[in-house]
Amino acid sequence: MRPELIQVSKQISSKLLSAISLLLRTASNAPQQLYHSRAFLIISQALHESSPSNLSQNVLEILIDIAKYLMAFPSGTPLLKHLFDYILFNPELWSRANPAIQVQLYYFLASEFLTCANSILIVQRCATVVEVLHAIRIYYWVVMPRSPSLYNVINREGRPSRNEVITIRAHMLTFISRLICMPDPKESGTMNRDGEFNALLNFIATVNEDDNLYDVLTLTMRLLSEKPAAMVPAFDRKRGLAVVFKLINSANELIRIPALKIFGYFLCRSTLKRKMDSVNSLNLLSLITDRLLLNSSHLTLATYNVLFEILTEQMTPTINYLTHASISDVMRFENPAMLKVITNLITQSENNLELMKVKRIFLEDLLHMCERSRDNRRTILQMSVWQEWLISMTYIFPKNEDEAAISELVYRVFAQLLFHAVYLEYGGWRVWVDTLAIAHSKVSWERHQAKFHKSGERETDVIFNLVQNLISSVALKIDGLVDQVERKDESKISADQPSSIYRTPEFCWSDVHLRLLDDLLVSIENTVKEWKKGTTTLLDVVNSNENSVFVANCVHVLSQLIDSLVMACGGLLPLLAAATSPNSELEIMDSTNQSLAIGTAARLLARFAILADVFIFASGINFNDLEQEKNMPSGGILRQILRLVSTVAVRNILACRIKTSCDNMLGMDAKQIARAQQIAEFVSDALDVRGKEGIMDPEHLVQEIDLQRLRGVIYRDIEENRQAQFLALAVTYLLSVLMVSRYRDILEPPSTPSPFFDTTITGGTNKDDGSGLRQVDEESCVEENGELSEHRDGIVDRNAFIEEESSVSVEKNKRKELQSNIYRQDHLDTFNDSSLANRQLETGERRAYLTTKLQKALETTAPLLREILADFRSYLQKTLLGTHGQEIMNDAKGRLMAHATRDHILRVANEADFILNRLRAEDISKHAQFESDAAEQMHRRRKEEQVNDHLVMANRRRDLLVSARLLGRLTSLLSYSGGAWNDPCQNLNTFWKLDVWEDDSRRRKRFVQNPYGCHHSAACLKTMLENKSSDKE
Repeated sequence: MRPELIQVSKQISSKLLSAISLLLRTASNAPQQLYHSRAFLIISQALHESSPSNLSQNVLEILIDIAKYLMAFPSGTPLLKHLFDYILFNPELWSRANPAIQVQLYYFLASEFLTCANSILIVQRCATVVEVLHAIRIYYWVVMPRSPSLYNVINREGRPSRNEVITIRAHMLTFISRLICMPDPKESGTMNRDGEFNALLNFIATVNEDDNLYDVLTLTMRLLSEKPAAMVPAFDRKRGLAVVFKLINSANELIRIPALKIFGYFLCRSTLKRKMDSVNSLNLLSLITDRLLLNSSHLTLATYNVLFEILTEQMTPTINYLTHASISDVMRFENPAMLKVITNLITQSENNLELMKVKRIFLEDLLHMCERSRDNRRTILQMSVWQEWLISMTYIFPKNEDEAAISELVYRVFAQLLFHAVYLEYGGWRVWVDTLAIAHSKVSWERHQAKFHKSGERETDVIFNLVQNLISSVALKIDGLVDQVERKDESKISADQPSSIYRTPEFCWSDVHLRLLDDLLVSIENTVKEWKKGTTTLLDVVNSNENSVFVANCVHVLSQLIDSLVMACGGLLPLLAAATSPNSELEIMDSTNQSLAIGTAARLLARFAILADVFIFASGINFNDLEQEKNMPSGGILRQILRLVSTVAVRNILACRIKTSCDNMLGMDAKQIARAQQIAEFVSDALDVRGKEGIMDPEHLVQEIDLQRLRGVIYRDIEENRQAQFLALAVTYLLSVLMVSRYRDILEPPSTPSPFFDTTITGGTNKDDGSGLRQVDEESCVEENGELSEHRDGIVDRNAFIEEESSVSVEKNKRKELQSNIYRQDHLDTFNDSSLANRQLETGERRAYLTTKLQKALETTAPLLREILADFRSYLQKTLLGTHGQEIMNDAKGRLMAHATRDHILRVANEADFILNRLRAEDISKHAQFESDAAEQMHRRRKEEQVNDHLVMANRRRDLLVSARLLGRLTSLLSYSGGAWNDPCQNLNTFWKLDVWEDDSRRRKRFVQNPYGCHHSAACLKTMLENKSSDKE
């Protein structure tokens, strides 16, 4: 064919379309005739069967010009619909055109075409969306489908490049977006886009290639963001969560992040009921952890940013690979379960630099949000076993500075939450107990793991030694030493024993517990300091209604730990023995094995005593309600406070005695040295606290602050008569023992003072351990107070009167009472001492010196004892027994309370483990149900997508058949002999052919005229000529 003829054939389509365009503009009946004849369907068929070169730039411009004319034409909507359905929106047709032409076409459809006022009447929204997505998947794929994708694509020669395909897809998706968001005048209320959104979900569910999904995921995310009123209900009704979690399982982070953003937009735009029914009822948030870790070794910063957006429901459309923007004061924990999700992702990830950065950023975000919002702190406190996931972020045994910095952030978060619970929440003290228990569980497990790791290393060494010995046995066997090797092997094998099942051990203190307690006490102490600095008196602040919860929680916290700390110091009885009887053999040790240093426990008790001054003695809170809340006996809290105050007072006494005594340990055995060291540790830092809250004068027996506390214990609840009487009796015994001991030390000073105030009688030995506790000089008490001499005959036994749980139990020891009347040998030896002969009578000067010293030591203590004896005179007359075998201070109740506290903490830890196991089992069950439903839904979507593909292709096939029939009909009309255009002079033969047809009689063929027909002889001749030409070639 000549070049000019080829040029003509390429331009003929544009010329014909130009003629049609001209007819539309000039002839009034042309639109109607084109509509009824379905001219655009015939033109589409002709372009489809012609060469792709006919789909030129001129052809597209003419078609766009026709479309613009019809858009402006008042009655051009029906014909414009034909133009759109058959030509403009025919991906199968235009996929053969030049890529630039395709880009121009879809740009026009996405922009100018939809601006038409009647475009909503022209385009069938749901069907068009389905067909566009079908074209994107079949014709405009970026990469070829791979298993498990089940659809087939069309791969033509000369298809657009990757970048051109992406550009075409972008315009097509823009067209879908605007089409979906276009308002429909038929809809009176909220738009319904279930079908369109379901088509998007079907596409995402059936396409498994990441490159073919990026832009569609972005469109879905943008629709949820821009039109939540319509898209979120559609997403929920079409159960899009199954599709989202299928994407979260992807190995590509660029797929996981958009999927998480879609999930986040759904959550932040959903009502509370929809969120509960769709997400929380199936615990889908916890499923995110398992899905993300399937194909990712650690939590990346980009993924964390998305999870944090879901946590706060502050979604952004872009992927952020850097640290997110600063936190505002209005941000809240909208989905608090994400806190545990993020923590689990961090703890289960492989440790690397990026993970440490993410961990630090997360803890800083958590800390900032807790510091700035009370609601955020309350939200965390309302979570079940929240301490478990938070403490899992810390390093129990940090190995470097980074781990120590992470642990510091965790402790700061704990400090915020614990103080909030104690300060604002009713029953917040239980949060502190739960924290102790869960921290104990975590620390114990870490210790077990460390121990197990070390044992594993030892087992590895054993195996190595076994192999080495077996190799050496080969050489030893020659020398006849096989028996020795076998014995060595058996001894090594016996070391490899199976490990027992792990159980949480009994509670003991650790650095984690001490840090948590210290942070809590610091927060409470700072609050008290602020109260003292304020204009309102401390008494009014403590007793105000707004601080009632804080005071009650602080009392509970103090009550929970007092006895444990007292026993950690060795117990009140050994300490009192050390202060009053220097030769007492009672060991100062923690009988409860709490792994707490005595010095640390003593310092904590001193801080507790200072807090007790505010929350116990200055407050008017009723302890009966608090005791019932903890199932304590009546008066139990004040008895605990008495043990606290007594221990602190004894600590101050020991500190003053050590300050004034010699520090020479020569001549002491190992046991005495150990006891001296324990006492020194117990009183460490006691002398550092001076002034009203500490030691004012070391010469005084009992410091002023301790006397005030003892007075406060007795007179706080004076209306509780029986309780006050018991406390008065206990304080009376305590003060009597201390005063008599100091009276003895002053009057009978040792000639050679031993370390830590050894006051053994000169020239003799005193082997009575703790005798100072039981042998109280009644005469000195009577002379000092002038109250008891006239009632000595009325003293009765009180064993039946004092309760079993009292901190001061008075018992008669008959054996010791009988022995008290027998002279001991050491007493007799005292009279034979040669030094007695050299002693001179005391002069008036020495008497004055001793009087001054006694007055200095006892002048602060005697008024309190005198006050107690005066106020409780009638009770003490009936109760006091004397000094026959009485145990002034009994640690039994304190020890029981300490053990009860440890048992309670262990029980709470076990309950927390049980709750966590139950929650995990519940998650597994619900996740299995969700997985089953999701698999069934995925199968249904694949079937639905196959049906959609079949319908789209069948629709185009039907259009081709209809257009071919219409074209044949037009040809028949043109060639009809009776037509106006027939030449009567020309004798035309009519030829016929069989045509596919189905009429009412179900006949499938019919005869129709064949304009290209010929005689049989001509056809045979034509065939022969074509065969000969082919043979020559």
